[in-house]
Amino acid sequence: MTDAMNTENVQQFVVANRLPLVSEFNQDTASKLFGGGVKNHMLLFTSKKDDKFQSQFDIFKEVAQNYKGKVWWLSNTIHISYNL
Repeated sequence: MTDAMNTENVQQFVVANRLPLVSEFNQDTASKLFGGGVKNHMLLFTSKKDDKFQSQFDIFKEVAQNYKGKVWWLSNTIHISYNL
């Protein structure tokens, strides 16, 4: 392997692993949303109070694993006023 390939592999690893698999959308993540290295975003709008929340979130997280480093997956809790 060349040094360039090693550098590229390290860069890809860092991009894929610097963010949690799914981040909660909040004031901190909002400011990073459009300025980060990952240009594609998937948002889940749901309420943690909903009976179906956990099953929906588990599916969202499972799909997110297939796009790690390519898409930034965010969960937006709709009953929190600063998210509206």
